[in-house]
Amino acid sequence: MKILKKWFQRLNKSQMQNATLEVKIEYQADKVSVQCGEDRFELEVMTGESYDKELVDFVTWLCLPIAMARKANLFIHGVGSAQAKINAEKLSDIWSSWLPERYSMIQVDYSVIENALSSGEKKSSLFCFSGGVDSTYSLLNAGFSTKPDLLTVLGMDYNAAMTEQFSDLCTKTENFISNYSGKRIVVKTNAYEVYKKYGIGGQLSHVFLLFGVGLMFAKNYEGLYLAADHSDFQQFEVFPAGSLYPSNRWFFVDNFKLHVHGEDTTRAEKVGQLAKNNTALNAISFCKNRKIRPLNCGVCSKCMRTKYMFLASVGYIPCEVFIDNKTLSKNLKFSTDPALNRSYIQDAYRVAYRSGNLDKVSFINDYYHKYISRR
Repeated sequence: MKILKKWFQRLNKSQMQNATLEVKIEYQADKVSVQCGEDRFELEVMTGESYDKELVDFVTWLCLPIAMARKANLFIHGVGSAQAKINAEKLSDIWSSWLPERYSMIQVDYSVIENALSSGEKKSSLFCFSGGVDSTYSLLNAGFSTKPDLLTVLGMDYNAAMTEQFSDLCTKTENFISNYSGKRIVVKTNAYEVYKKYGIGGQLSHVFLLFGVGLMFAKNYEGLYLAADHSDFQQFEVFPAGSLYPSNRWFFVDNFKLHVHGEDTTRAEKVGQLAKNNTALNAISFCKNRKIRPLNCGVCSKCMRTKYMFLASVGYIPCEVFIDNKTLSKNLKFSTDPALNRSYIQDAYRVAYRSGNLDKVSFINDYYHKYISRR
């Protein structure tokens, strides 16, 4: 009990001593600049859509990872909603509990706090689309009653300098998305570069960034849809990750809410579904080789694991997907993160077992029984 008491005393003292990051926003036509302490976020709406300038809620999610990492409260100049304050503070409670060595509980305040009000009926949905396996699968299977508009952020899988390759990605995916979606909104940002300064990678920050950018257009949509990176049970295998079902429920303001699709399906299962759709196969892009993107080299770690997942799920590697369609490595290093690597191997093994394709993935089968099933 004494140890717990001292721990809480230290925690409370550190929270009371939190510095405050002042956040100021500048609007210039299609551009938004957010000064968060000494860090500066730049956002540019490259496709010309108008965005909300009345509420600064979107900035809350953009700055929250930095504030938690710096153990600093946020004071955002502008009109913010009471719900954004409550939910952001709740998220800091959750993440400081999960990763106390990295994140801290913080407070969020605005110059003016108001209750967000619904602005009429909003039927359309906004869907986060990157062109990868997860978002392609979810766009096919989410069952939207009307075609959603797409939100694609330049500065995540493609950094802000890769404009030509990003343009190639948009061209590569155009035939596919034209069948399943409305317009595509593209926002360019340097946010990942800012997060990187604090050791916050995309695995932890992507959901904060995407929801923050989505909130810029909240007046026009009923919600933001995001494809799950992992199925619900796999989230225990790969923790921590930014998009997790216990914390995702706090990503909402008023009636604009984050909806995550595909938590009932693993990556290898998704790959099997995509194999049935030639348009999707010609569109998907996931290669780690930045020089090759948006094409898929077929030999990098992500390409290799996806090849094995195709073999596990459907028993063959579709010729449309990879430049090198034949090479199969015996080195099953699908990720530099041990937990992720183990999860991907287990996924491929499970799907191959259920699909009767264990003979197609003999390296996976051997590795699973030698290193994983006997743990």
